[in-house]
Amino acid sequence: KSGKVTWKKRLQGSGEKTSYITPLVYKTSTGFEVVFASQAHGVVALDFTSGKEKWSLPGTMKQRTIVSPINVLAGSTSKEPLIAVGCKNGVYFAVSPPSEKGNSAEIAWHMKGKTPYVPTPVSNGKTVFALSDGGVLTALEARSGRVVWTQKLQANFYASPIIADGKFIALSREGLLITANVSDGYDELSRSSLSPGPESEWSDATPAIANGRIYLRLGSRIDCHGEK
Repeated sequence: KSGKVTWKKRLQGSGEKTSYITPLVYKTSTGFEVVFASQAHGVVALDFTSGKEKWSLPGTMKQRTIVSPINVLAGSTSKEPLIAVGCKNGVYFAVSPPSEKGNSAEIAWHMKGKTPYVPTPVSNGKTVFALSDGGVLTALEARSGRVVWTQKLQANFYASPIIADGKFIALSREGLLITANVSDGYDELSRSSLSPGPESEWSDATPAIANGRIYLRLGSRIDCHGEK
């Protein structure tokens, strides 16, 4: 309500690479935590209320971090989170936070294959859909990281994919809006060129969904598409 600073935390660490991630707030059995990743600090989780460090995995990020942390089990019946993070040069893995006080966070799995660098993956709680910059879509079992299937989308991506109404949606840098059913393999439903125009060389903003409509930024233009 007031904008007053509740807490501020200065972490120790050093690194040459900037971090572009959006921190993730998630719920555990003992409360809320906020987690972020960077070359300087690795993966760090803080108490949401006090800013006190809850756990960390230093030295796990050797390059710049752009993909944001996600809870790959969000939407499932799991009461505990499984946090996936990554950085440049083929690093993407899931972290199991400490389940009890005194325990350490552990890496649950490492992704194999074409890992994402810029687009943040999306999960439905059962399957993680990781889209590489070069357009390779990989479906991974959320709990184990096992690769279920892969699909080349023949486009380039910086915008993060989303899931809406059970459908996978991705906007390519070239302005292609791709919609697919991914419940059992990859079944592309549509591929539409949105013609970004000369004012926009690339389309890099993640689509947004609200009130049954999808909003897309194409350079200086904002498009809104309805259900039909």
